Amino acid sequence: MSNNILGGNFWMRAFGAPSVTIEKYSVTLADWASGTSFANPNSHVLSAATRIIGVEVGVGSGWAGAFKGAADNVNVSFGTAGQGVNANFEVGAVVPEPATWAMMILGFGAAGAVLRRRRFAVAA
Repeated sequence: MSNNILGGNFWMRAFGAPSVTIEKYSVTLADWASGTSFANPNSHVLSAATRIIGVEVGVGSGWAGAFKGAADNVNVSFGTAGQGVNANFEVGAVVPEPATWAMMILGFGAAGAVLRRRRFAVAA
């Protein structure tokens, strides 16, 4: 599945001059590109000269909904073919915890003791 992010909602957090912090939720790239001004008079807008220097994927503290999904094999690119960054999330093999190993060994030992005791009881 691919998703074009131009119409998606984004969270903008920017730090500017002293005491200027901008936090906006549900802002689209179209809002920024059109020069929409936000409540803060020093709010930022995107222009043709804007450079995106970082992309973070996640659910921030401003998200009011419930997360009901998963992401795998995420690719982020900026228009140049073959220049994307790909992140593939694979689940590693399950390795038992040390306590699990201890309980398993104890269980095998107990089962062996029961079998041995039965063998001696039948022989007597």
